Amino acid sequence: MRKPAGSSKSSGSAKRAISSGPVSWPAWRDRSFPGDPEFQELDRLAQQALERRAEAERLLGLGREACAAGRTAEGIETFRRAYDLDSSNSQVRTVLVETLIEQGRVLMESNPGSAEELFNHALELEPNHALATGFAAAGRRSAQGGDN
Repeated sequence: MRKPAGSSKSSGSAKRAISSGPVSWPAWRDRSFPGDPEFQELDRLAQQALERRAEAERLLGLGREACAAGRTAEGIETFRRAYDLDSSNSQVRTVLVETLIEQGRVLMESNPGSAEELFNHALELEPNHALATGFAAAGRRSAQGGDN
């Protein structure tokens, strides 16, 4: 029985690939597509995303420090900058939303307009957030003069 042309070569290269163990993505890409401009652009974009994530996490830490020191407005602004850098980071979004709600709750009696803005911003980020929805509704009732 005759083997199809090239079959021994392909099975040999497959065996070599399997026996050589895992190959990192950059090594495989560089070996398979040397100097490919599309892969270079993907690498650049991936690096930028990693840098944005790292900066967002740094800002998250600075925002927490500001809030812990009683500088809540500064902390919220820092959380917003972190969110702008990496809106897919659920930890940044959660901390921002929770801080907006807490600060809105603090301001409900003394500055209901600012409190409403904070609740609305929280709801823009998390439209179904029960606490933000409840406080926003309470603020609207209070502004309309009702206690219910």
